[in-house]
Amino acid sequence: YCPHAPEVGGGCRKPGPELAGLAQRQLGLDLQGALMVGDSDCDVDFARNLGIAGYRIGSSQLPGLDRLPALLQPFER
Repeated sequence: YCPHAPEVGGGCRKPGPELAGLAQRQLGLDLQGALMVGDSDCDVDFARNLGIAGYRIGSSQLPGLDRLPALLQPFER
């Protein structure tokens, strides 16, 4: 959770990777092979800042939520 207002800025607000990096360290997360699916350019920028693949719902890469289960199936364990 970022307590800062959008106009204040800061590295903990998306697309800054600060909070995700903190969670990664505290929880021992491995982002290799991770992907981000979001509904804004900010979400794609966030993924890029984390060094992972990012997809925007409604873009030519990911047209809509109806295709999401088929796209994620290869990643399920």
